[in-house]
Amino acid sequence: MNWQHSVYAYPMVFAAVVAAILSGYALQSVRRRGRNPTVVSFAVLTAAVAFWTATTAVKLFLVAPGAKLLAYKLLHVGAMTAAPAFFVFALAYTDRRELLDRQVVAALYVVPAVFLVVLFTNPLELGYTGWELSAVDGGVTLSVTDGPVSVFGLVYGFVLLFLGLGVIGQYALELDRPYRTQATLLLVGMVVPSVVAALELTDSPPLAGGVNLIPASLAVPAVTFGIAVYRYKLLDILPLAYAAAGAHSTDGLVVLDADEVVVHVNDHVRPLLGADDPPLGRPASEALPNYDDLAGDPRRATRSSRASATSN
Repeated sequence: MNWQHSVYAYPMVFAAVVAAILSGYALQSVRRRGRNPTVVSFAVLTAAVAFWTATTAVKLFLVAPGAKLLAYKLLHVGAMTAAPAFFVFALAYTDRRELLDRQVVAALYVVPAVFLVVLFTNPLELGYTGWELSAVDGGVTLSVTDGPVSVFGLVYGFVLLFLGLGVIGQYALELDRPYRTQATLLLVGMVVPSVVAALELTDSPPLAGGVNLIPASLAVPAVTFGIAVYRYKLLDILPLAYAAAGAHSTDGLVVLDADEVVVHVNDHVRPLLGADDPPLGRPASEALPNYDDLAGDPRRATRSSRASATSN
């Protein structure tokens, strides 16, 4: 099989590697802490992006027409999975979980499923009406003319993308750090490929013609999502709705998870901790002064209840 060099593929390879790492991290979190809609949907989203960008990079490296066309079809498996996954993630992240029953989630994937079947079988040229090879920057690229079902699938993906951005954006301005920073990283990361996609699909300069750079632009959310996960504990702290409720509380509030790790503090308690940044993701014994001596220490309560049960 013949291969070619393409500088456009390297941002896609980078995005694929980072997205795969993030997906693996999310799956590890699921195994360690149990199923959580936010974490599960994030794992699906990043896995879809990893597959999308990796197969697009392979398509650029390939030379044989049949192989390039197959890679073109395969990349849409990731692309059409990513849009519903992002919308589901947005709903879970903002704690709109009442909308996330199995029927709703399954319904979101009906259009992508139909799209993929039509794309791979192409009955009556509903998936694509033609394709051709062309030379761009010294390499061979594949250009495909979309059929009506493909156009509908693209519109559907855009609708879910912008709905997800709107859901997250609704909360972003109401929150304090680090939630505002978290949400901003998510929004900025997704806005960049959205703008690139709009320019690509409308053949607007400077992206008119040539190589489709939408997958390459996914390197931006790969970075911003990575920062949100590792620096601002995206998968470890409370959903935005709980954070908003805590922000309006008049009492100091510290929330720990089952592993006694700090997952949320509100503004009223931060001055007591003597730190500018909240100690999210840190063990309570390190983050909270005299934690073991607190009257409400859950570990002490557990030990006391066990001792009481033993003595009886």
